[in-house]
Amino acid sequence: MGAESQVIQVVFDAPLRRSFDYLPPAGEPLPRAGMRVRAPFGRRPAIGVVAAVASTSDPKGGAVAVMQGWLDALWQEEALALTSQ
Repeated sequence: MGAESQVIQVVFDAPLRRSFDYLPPAGEPLPRAGMRVRAPFGRRPAIGVVAAVASTSDPKGGAVAVMQGWLDALWQEEALALTSQ
């Protein structure tokens, strides 16, 4: 599966209990789960955390936007896995 077919699932510090799907920026390596990323969220850019990298998207109410870039690793993948149990 190539990077062009992957979707980044991002969660934000917002009162919404779901992730949002983004396409990775062209020419950049894919972020891993637990990394902080910058992505458009509503009318402004916001910082979120990658929850997962998926092969398909299920956009609820709109098109999938392109993520603006990744910042750093906030969580290790093993610790992030504990939040979904």
